[in-house]
Amino acid sequence: MRPLIGINCDVKARQRRLGDGRLLVLTPEIPKWVVAAGGIPVVITPHVLRAIGDAANPAADLDSLAALVDTLDGIVLTGGNDMDPSAYGELPHPSIELLDPERDASDLALARLVLERRLPVLGICGGMQLLNVACGGSLHQHLADRRSDIYPDLLPVHIDSDEHPGDHDVVIEPKTRLSTILGVDALRTSSRHHQAVHRLGRDLRVCARACDGVVEAIEADDERSLVAVQWHPEDHELESPHARLFHTLVHDARHRTRHVPLRSNPRSPLGAAPAPNSLTPVDP
Repeated sequence: MRPLIGINCDVKARQRRLGDGRLLVLTPEIPKWVVAAGGIPVVITPHVLRAIGDAANPAADLDSLAALVDTLDGIVLTGGNDMDPSAYGELPHPSIELLDPERDASDLALARLVLERRLPVLGICGGMQLLNVACGGSLHQHLADRRSDIYPDLLPVHIDSDEHPGDHDVVIEPKTRLSTILGVDALRTSSRHHQAVHRLGRDLRVCARACDGVVEAIEADDERSLVAVQWHPEDHELESPHARLFHTLVHDARHRTRHVPLRSNPRSPLGAAPAPNSLTPVDP
């Protein structure tokens, strides 16, 4: 059977000519790549409970999300604007453009459920940052601020991706799951981001960096099918090595064994944040 692959979508304000309100948004290339790899894409909308008197702080509908996740065989976590940094215990930097609050709340709970159920997962751009935070990690909120102390040779695309969009090389760490999937030790990638992994989340490892030292990919440090990249594989050709990320996800989704969720702490509520742990800095 062809596996069902969930894909979370974005929420954007309507353009003025379309009237007030919001739209669900998803780049069509990602479902196209899932289909090309043999999967069936399933778009995941935000699942939230109506906030009574506080629409700016919605709560995730965990029961609804859990029921949905249990129908899936794998998932692609996509990006967008910036997560609320309160998720990793920080105040927002002035440069941040926050995600829609309903999407933000739903996505973080979704990622934690996916991790809890050990569902095969591919994170893309903000989806990689989401997975790192869901595992208890943190982010550099604005890479340009770290040129003086951590990244003196920061690439222009990491300083201002709107002003300097473009491709750059990524070096793949040897003997990692990502190197096995891609079959190369370096790759030309398309990325646009001003944030990056700072402290690495629990049970993850770095598997690729840009030439300036910024983390460009992470993966599970065990046998789980979890790979996340900071770049946009869907920007490249279907015949490129980038397509192997989707083929591997669909392959693993097709062969996974459905089971009762595995929880490291059976007393923790469904979709809860991981317990605090000692995080690993990943700066060069």
